[in-house]
Amino acid sequence: GGMIEWRETGKHKPFLYFLSQIDNNDLNQFTFSGSGGNLYPTRFEYDSFYLGLGSTGPINANTAYHVELVHEFGTGRSTTFNPNNGNPIPQTEEDISAWAAVAGITFLPHDESQSRFEFELIAASGDDDRLDASNTFGGNLPGTDDNAFNAFGFLDTGLALGPDPSNLISFRAGASTNPDLDSELFKNIRVGLDAYLFHKLDADAPLNISTTYDAYIGTELDLSFDWHILSDVTATLRYAIFFPGDALPAAEDDIRQFFYAGVTYAF
Repeated sequence: GGMIEWRETGKHKPFLYFLSQIDNNDLNQFTFSGSGGNLYPTRFEYDSFYLGLGSTGPINANTAYHVELVHEFGTGRSTTFNPNNGNPIPQTEEDISAWAAVAGITFLPHDESQSRFEFELIAASGDDDRLDASNTFGGNLPGTDDNAFNAFGFLDTGLALGPDPSNLISFRAGASTNPDLDSELFKNIRVGLDAYLFHKLDADAPLNISTTYDAYIGTELDLSFDWHILSDVTATLRYAIFFPGDALPAAEDDIRQFFYAGVTYAF
């Protein structure tokens, strides 16, 4: 792959990129067995290509933006069983046609506490004839384009649930600040809070987690604490709590929590 970034447009930096992902899976046939003695001969192959464009830059002295749109195309193997009755079906090679987008704004008030406010929206396409957002087995049906977005990289979808950006709408609002600059001991502490709202783009399409045919996934709060105790020692705390929505099945609709604590010594 490759990326081109233009820097002759003032402070704005538009970019264009292309990425090729060629599947090197062994094309030998694997046979899965199911209930009733059914056998499902399956090959795994997913060759995807990504064409994206976007831009970063300032809106004014206090506000910056980032925006990116990507189209995924290529070919992949279909599933080998009928999701309605579980019977084996012939596997075919089908086209991939999916997309994802992210847009965000960062506001810096330039106060003494170095406060920072962020707002970000993520959207990615899904495929409503899949049972699984990314697997071949239980994936796209023969005779249909695969509209489920599957890609690389990192997008912030929280710590407790962390859904993949496929068939997802995610909105994040966050803030961080240095609360006590007057204290010599605590002036290097930074605390933050991120709030997330998760929703399916297509209520009938799956995520990488088990869901029903409802669209509202849930909300999440993430807390962060970073303390530069010494020039080479940093303490880190993370806590996240996810509140499930209607799209989580009854067996998995408990509140989910995440906790992390660590100390980093840099030398």
